[in-house]
Amino acid sequence: MYKDNKGMFFTSNLTYMILAYAFIGVSILMTKLQVSIHVHLLVGQILIILLPAFIIMKFKNQNIRRKFRFNKISIKTAIYAILITILVLPLAYTLNFTMVYILIKLNLYTFKELPIDDISTNLYGLVAFIALTPAICEEVFFRGFIFSSFSEKLTPKKAMVLSGIMFGLFHFDVQNLMLPIVLGIVFAWMVYISDSILPSMIGHFVFNSIGAILMFTSKDVGETGSISDSISFIESNGSLYILVGLIMSVIFVFIVSFVMKKFKNNFNDIKSGYPIVINEDRMDITKVEKHRIFVMYHGEEKKIKNESLDELDYYIDKDDKEYSNWNIIFILSVVILFVFVGFL
Repeated sequence: MYKDNKGMFFTSNLTYMILAYAFIGVSILMTKLQVSIHVHLLVGQILIILLPAFIIMKFKNQNIRRKFRFNKISIKTAIYAILITILVLPLAYTLNFTMVYILIKLNLYTFKELPIDDISTNLYGLVAFIALTPAICEEVFFRGFIFSSFSEKLTPKKAMVLSGIMFGLFHFDVQNLMLPIVLGIVFAWMVYISDSILPSMIGHFVFNSIGAILMFTSKDVGETGSISDSISFIESNGSLYILVGLIMSVIFVFIVSFVMKKFKNNFNDIKSGYPIVINEDRMDITKVEKHRIFVMYHGEEKKIKNESLDELDYYIDKDDKEYSNWNIIFILSVVILFVFVGFL
């Protein structure tokens, strides 16, 4: 079972590279054909991001529910997920603003207006297309498919950081790179700690909903005068805002670290995705709850209570957790595509 699962690391990297090129190619094609933004979003999110993850999992005979961590969570966990997402935003926005400030100073910043006029008059449409759909599709692919596959080969921290970077790159916008990277890492952490994809979906939905509401309430966003004034303002006062943002980030990071600790205390320290050796019998940890774990033993899923586990001779096998050459090759390929798109 474990050896079978390790093959998903290569598969997930290859899939990410192929879908990145497909995503850009289809986006360019639909833009030239002037396809409706509704169709554009649905094709990108559902056909290119969501469905391939399910098809590959089915083709590889993986347990979809276990792989994507479709596990229930409590209302308390959902509230913590919302708080953590909101509290980490000052740091994410400050880093993103810093990137924009640097690009403006280098005369590399270009304003990119989203073609959402046909749905921007309807708040529910914005929330559905910009918040709900990506929260489901992108979380299934990046935290369900990519992060879970990486967790079988890499240490948790490496899997969180690398999947977060890949999440940021997949947006193909250097002006909006740091924000998704930070959120991607935090979302992966919530999935790892809770052993459920639902907290990251909730956090993703909350963040995107904030953006949808801002789009709906903003006026004159695309006016040339407004854009040039904003760029000039950032160029003149950006360093001050970065300093203020960093101070706020330190304060909020302190607060969010406390909330994350409270979030973590609700879950078992043993995590799924690792083999566990009990009395010299090696088995896969398939699911983790607060007071028990589930393992695959001779093809059957068994549950072990924490108090029973404490009486046994066991250890978590964390060997063979390192990067591979294929991982580096595939990521560099997408980085090249990312740079290329920046010149389009």
